[in-house]
Formats: sequence, structure tokens, C-alpha cells
Amino acid sequence: MNLALKAGNFGWPLFIGNNFPYRSYNYETGEFGEAFDPLKPINDSKNNTGLRELPPTTPSYVYYPYAETSLFPQVGTGGRNAMAGPTFYSDLYPNGGELPSYYDGKTIIYEWMRGWMMAVTLFEDGSFNKMEPFASDIKVNNLIDVEMSPSGRMYLLEYGSGWFSANENAALSYIEYNGGNRPPVIEKLIVDHTSGKLPLTINANVEAMDREGDALSYVWNLGNGETQETSEPKISHTYAEAGDYKVSVEVKDNQGESAKSSITTIVAGNSRPVLNIDIKGGNSTFYVPGQIVHYEVSVTDVEGEEINEDNIFVSVDYLEGMDEAAMSLGHQQVSATVTGKALTQAMDCKTCHKEAEASIGPNYKAVADKYKDDKNAMAYLQKKMAEGGTGVWGEVTMPAHPNITSDETRQIATYILSLSGDNAMKPSLPAKGAIKAEDNESGELMVLTASYTDNGAEGAIPLTGSKSVVLKREKK
Repeated sequence: MNLALKAGNFGWPLFIGNNFPYRSYNYETGEFGEAFDPLKPINDSKNNTGLRELPPTTPSYVYYPYAETSLFPQVGTGGRNAMAGPTFYSDLYPNGGELPSYYDGKTIIYEWMRGWMMAVTLFEDGSFNKMEPFASDIKVNNLIDVEMSPSGRMYLLEYGSGWFSANENAALSYIEYNGGNRPPVIEKLIVDHTSGKLPLTINANVEAMDREGDALSYVWNLGNGETQETSEPKISHTYAEAGDYKVSVEVKDNQGESAKSSITTIVAGNSRPVLNIDIKGGNSTFYVPGQIVHYEVSVTDVEGEEINEDNIFVSVDYLEGMDEAAMSLGHQQVSATVTGKALTQAMDCKTCHKEAEASIGPNYKAVADKYKDDKNAMAYLQKKMAEGGTGVWGEVTMPAHPNITSDETRQIATYILSLSGDNAMKPSLPAKGAIKAEDNESGELMVLTASYTDNGAEGAIPLTGSKSVVLKREKK
């Protein structure tokens, strides 16, 4: 970490850390020269178009190796990606900023690899005084930028834990300081049954805690106009009428603060289909490239509905390893697309929109073609479904759907966007058939996935069931 109080030479690439020198290197002979002198560094590179004799170098004020260091023990060990953030000055902001006055004049530094943030205090001359953990209870996933907003709020940009990938734990967030009572923290809402025959009894519980240890109470929204308050983090309720119900809970402490959970959709009057994939021939654990894998998909509908094989979608993928997130990605995409299509038929969407035919509103194929190159299309379409609007496709108003969940809008948008030529899903494999295993060196796993969406029931939306079978590549 460097501090520039004036113009100067801060070392790199001839020096690092506390003016630790590199040696000159002759790329033609492979010989090393003398170590560079921080008091009189010389740049003899044949590519140098500037000064040969450089100014003396200014050392870093915080520096550390991969291993432990007694100079700065707080920094830990491991990979190194030092990042310098903002210095907080409360007088820069109309209301003094949103951090405590304690941090006035302190510089926030952070580590991309090691996951810490530190507040550094400097002496008046700019030399190092001390550093201490900053917001150490906040877990960050490869923090790559920290900025202060015009109001003095600190924003964090997290790259996520994988290189060059669309990381699910990437995030843009901010730190909000609360010197008084803080609201409860909800970890997750768990519901034992999200679909089933009538009458449907569900048992729900919420994992929540209060950071001050205050007593908590729970207000349950059952999605049918009823709310119930409990002193325990659980509830049991029976739905007697068919429908889809948005269940959530508000957790309150005894000081007046509260937090709301995410919504879980309960479908009463319809059960999720159950699928099975039978690998024929006795082997269901590995595959041999070039050989034939015989399979058969079967579907059971709890309500006894006749199975429509046109609604069975079967796909095969080859993956590098046992990465559950990667394994489920294609399966989730297929399920979301199939479920999204079913939702458009179960909701009022079908009144104004068709897949490819003309109607009062644009057909879904036209929408997909319009937004196929827009990286923000998913978020835009989800917002449009929830809030409604007019003027994009004519003067007919698209009504708002304030009770639709973000998961439902995501599934519908996934279905719509899958209709463009660039994003279209591959055709389904037959429900019963044979696959010639690819000779794919990078494919350690062969994943066969099947999904099925039923037709729904009176008063209840369609549901999708899915199943995956994983075959490992035979080792030579």
C-alpha cells in the first residue's frame, strides 16, 4: 500500500514493498545483474524513452509476503492482491457521511484474495500509525472496488469467488452503520411441502437471529389474506381451497425493528410430478465414450393425470467434474423454460399474448427477437411483468401483476428469451431412446436430465418435476 503526498517514484517495477530491490536481467544472455539501488535507481532498458537516472524511491507503508509477517500480523497469509480504497472525510458530505466519526481521516484498504478490510490510521506526516479490522463481521467475496457515494455511504463491489465466470456470489452492496438497535437477521424460510392434494397441510419454520439478543416474535403471511403471530419460529397451517399462496414471515424484535423473509409459493390442489430415469443394460454409474447408453424416462402424476409425453424434456450434457452448481445449471434452465411456458398458460398472460401468433399484445417470439442482444433483458422483462406499462408495442396497456413473485417472472422471462434463434433450446431427446456417448476428453461426467410439466388442476397452476442421472467417464 502506497501513499503519494507528492510526485515521486514509488518503486514498481524495480522495487516492491519496503524498497526491496529486483535485479536487472539480460534477456539475451540469461544473466542477472546487480540489485537496483533505491537511492539511485537506473533504468538502462533499451525501450526506455524517459529518464535514465530515476528519483529515489518511496517505500510502501503496508507490505506483506505470502507467508506470515511479524511486521503486519493482521494481514494473514495466502495469495496477495492488495487494494487501496477511499479515505473517509466527513466534511466532504452534506450530513457528515454515513460512517461513524471514528473513521474520519482513516483510509480503508482491502484484500481481493484474503477477504479482509482494514482501517489504516496515519500520523500527520503521512507515515503509518496503525491498522485495525474494518467491518470484520461482513463476509466479502473477492472485493474488487470500494467507493464512497455522494452521501458518504460506502459501496462494495464483489467480483465473486471464480475467475472469469458469472459468479453467483458477485454483488454490489453497501455498508450501513446503525449505532442503535439493529433489525433481526433472517437466514432462511423452510416449508416442508410446497405442493400437494387438498387439504394441504404445511409446516414452516424460519431460521432467524437478533444481533442484540432481543426476544423475537413472528408474523406469518399465509398468502390467503390471513396472518398469524407466533412466539415460536414455526407454524402449521392447512389449505382447504385450491390455489397458489405466497407464504412469508416478518420477524420482529421487542425494540421495534423487523425483517421480512423471501416468499415461498405453495400450490394447493396440485402435486409436483415425480420422474425416474432408468439406465438400461445393468450399468448406471459410468459410461464409455463411443458406446451406446440406453435410457427410459417415466413420469408419475400423483393426481392420476394422463401423462402427455410432449411435455417431457430430456437433455444430455458433459461436464468436467462434480460441480453441483454446474450440473444443475442446464437442468434449472430447462425447468425454468418449461415452467415459464406453463405459467403463461395458467395466468392471464394467454389473454393478450401468444407464442408466435398475433394477438392484442406482442407474441413471445417477437419479444425474444427484440431483446436477444440486450444483456439486461431478463431484469427488464421481469420488471415489466410486475409493474406493467405501455408505449413499447403500441398503446394497449400491459397490466401490472403486483402479486407475482420474482421466481415466477424469472421463469416466464427465461421461456420467452429461449424463443429467439440465438438462445433457443436444443430439441428434446425422446423419452425412451439411446445415446452414443461422446468421446469428450473434458467431459468427466455425462449428465442425463429430464423434466415434465403437468397441466395443472382446477384452481392450481401447473408444476414441473425434474430428475438427473450422472454417469462417470470410465478411466483408462
